[in-house]
Amino acid sequence: MNSHIRLLAAATVMLVLAAAGIGFREEVRYDPVGTQLYALRMKIQAYQTDTGQLPERLEDLLADRGIHGWQGPYARAADLLDPWHRPIGYVTRHSATLSMAPPNGKPVRTLDVLSQR
Repeated sequence: MNSHIRLLAAATVMLVLAAAGIGFREEVRYDPVGTQLYALRMKIQAYQTDTGQLPERLEDLLADRGIHGWQGPYARAADLLDPWHRPIGYVTRHSATLSMAPPNGKPVRTLDVLSQR
């Protein structure tokens, strides 16, 4: 009988610990928009490292337009489309920004190309 009580106590402790662990588990979610923006930023930064300048347009990552130092291609044509097969936004003014607008009404996601975050 004593062993049954010990077994019951051990099972109770294990259940309590398991239940406590469930509440602290972080969900891991795949973020295709963020992943693609960060990957494209790295390709733009590689272009900038080789040529000393930002590409004027994303298509400059695909083929050599006579830019000194170009060692690409840095990307494939498919890399320039968002997960919904639409062109990724790219604006260069004082900096360079990539953007995607999910079709489900979620906010536009942007990423500064020159940022390290």
